[in-house]
Amino acid sequence: MYICGVPSIQHEGLVELVRQHPPLGVELLRHVGTFALPAEVTAVLGSEDMSDVTPRSNGRPTGKPKPQTYTADSVVIVADAVSGERLIAVVIEPQGRASDDKDQSWPVYATTARKANKCPRAVLVVACWDPAEADACRRIIATGHPGLVFVPIVIDRDTAPPLADASPYLVLFNAVIGAVDLHTEEGRARVVAAIADTGAEGARFRSLCDIILGIASDAAHEHLEELMGITYKSKFVDGWYQQGRAAGEAEGIAQGEARGEARAILRVLRSRGLRPTLAQRELIESCDDVAQLDTWCDRALTATTVAMVFEDLGEATGPVNSATSSVQAKLVALGVGHHDEAGAHRGIGLVATYQRRSQRDQPVALGLQRRHPG
Repeated sequence: MYICGVPSIQHEGLVELVRQHPPLGVELLRHVGTFALPAEVTAVLGSEDMSDVTPRSNGRPTGKPKPQTYTADSVVIVADAVSGERLIAVVIEPQGRASDDKDQSWPVYATTARKANKCPRAVLVVACWDPAEADACRRIIATGHPGLVFVPIVIDRDTAPPLADASPYLVLFNAVIGAVDLHTEEGRARVVAAIADTGAEGARFRSLCDIILGIASDAAHEHLEELMGITYKSKFVDGWYQQGRAAGEAEGIAQGEARGEARAILRVLRSRGLRPTLAQRELIESCDDVAQLDTWCDRALTATTVAMVFEDLGEATGPVNSATSSVQAKLVALGVGHHDEAGAHRGIGLVATYQRRSQRDQPVALGLQRRHPG
């Protein structure tokens, strides 16, 4: 599905899952059951370019003829693990909206994929998250040639692969097409566990989190963030920290690291239903003492109130570094003495709050660079 010409999170999410884990194509192929495969196979990404490089007029009465361009979303080449022989090309097409040209493009994908990837066979698998669109995609495409009828293979939430013994990426695939209910505790736990079990790191890991958070409803989004922040705190919080640090590195390594810590603290607090006041947020974001921020981040993981995160600020004695001094200076400016902990809590508004978010954040941007127009 495209919104104002921009691919949907479901579309880009499915493409990203295949890009990260090409064996997903094998799992889908085995689920379809139409093709017999050896027990041991390999899977790699194949060429997505299905273009006709011969200039065509495209039905235009005048003007210079242009080549017809066809680009598939994802192609996986399946080969025999023992002999290395290529067995089949699997073209995986996420589909969330009606497409006027699929009657022409889909048969091209299946036939051209054989030549482009030097495979004896090719198959098109359409992944749909909209049941109505899935039914429309199942319509037989008559090519006009005797005996040559194209029957799309469509997988939606009602025909999704079973989750028993499914790989982590297949669990995430099922979640994107709506076959895992993110409104249930079991469904959310299964998906969060799957993200952790992929073994993805860095940007790949963050993309998986963004995909699932992006497809979730407001209510499910909130529960997922909480589960990510508590059940799998170390891996998920590190992902948030690295994301914040990357965003801040343009300001310098030390400042980037501090900014990453600050963002991680705020993200953890939000995921646990603790909403900092404006003063508390400014205190976190203005601190450039990484060690201090590290301490606050550790506390944020278990604190039951926001005030508990800053419990050390009323106990400072002796010399402090410039960064900590700047934090304490804010307290002094607010009329709070270093040893007046109760006053400190009153002065900077350190009040426990359990309000939940009423609205989701802005739509998640995966930051995935598209390799083709559609």
